[in-house]
Amino acid sequence: MAVGSGASLPHEILIDIFKLATDNPARHPIYSVPWTPFERAYAFSSSSASTCAEALRTKHSLALVSSAFRELLTPFFYEHIRIRHGAVELLKILEDSKGEDGLGHGRFVRRVTVSTNGHSTPHDLTIKVNSSILRCCPFVEHILRPQETTAGDQLLLDHIDLPYLSRVDWHNTPFDSSFASSAAPRFIFHSRSLRVLILGADNFPWSENLDPETVIDLPNLHTLGINSSNSFGAEPRRHMLNMPSLHRLIIGRPEAIYNLFSGTLENLSRKIKSLELGADPRFLRHDFVATLLGYCPNAE
Repeated sequence: MAVGSGASLPHEILIDIFKLATDNPARHPIYSVPWTPFERAYAFSSSSASTCAEALRTKHSLALVSSAFRELLTPFFYEHIRIRHGAVELLKILEDSKGEDGLGHGRFVRRVTVSTNGHSTPHDLTIKVNSSILRCCPFVEHILRPQETTAGDQLLLDHIDLPYLSRVDWHNTPFDSSFASSAAPRFIFHSRSLRVLILGADNFPWSENLDPETVIDLPNLHTLGINSSNSFGAEPRRHMLNMPSLHRLIIGRPEAIYNLFSGTLENLSRKIKSLELGADPRFLRHDFVATLLGYCPNAE
């Protein structure tokens, strides 16, 4: 498309062209709110990451055409942000773009990837910056901390209100078999809007001073994925789970079955209608399927 002919097109048509030219998996609902059976086989594959990276390069190229193109592309640049190196500069951009309504470019953010890779800032500053970035993005629907990131300390403060948050994929370590140095941020376990929660190892924010009456309150959660026996903290567990809408359970590793008879998920097991097992060969070495069906008798 020639620059002259493109610039003469109505903005609505240009935006549609930009959407087609920068299409990527992170934009579609199938990669955010719902859970497609055996999704992990492709949703977080290297090919999907490559497609997202290619779309970002296209956005950069289009933005260089003209200032008008760059302005129209602003929502596309911020639809999916990655918090890693450069987080301080990202926060400054989000803050400086705010208008009288208190919203800036953060209004366009729907998906956030949080990573420790590349962080060189002090720990306390990292927590403050990352949490401030999320507070600038009130319409976030999906937060992802990929398993490929390095192990690190808690990256977010506990008190963040994200009323549109629908899905969280959170891993504290590169391997579910290893122990994490800290837990997931507490606000994840008290979201009124969350529908899909996929957890790695050692994710619940357990501590010596945890109130025995602490409740994991996720009233709209329908899909839960667990990958270790410590997804809800180590023994002794002193908290209760409120997940009245839960009906789909993904067991990523055989160790995660322990949650069904340790008292954590025991009271919810009869709600499970759909069971999914991860691609772990150990599931085939013992009769785990019969065991799971015994704990989830209503599975269909």
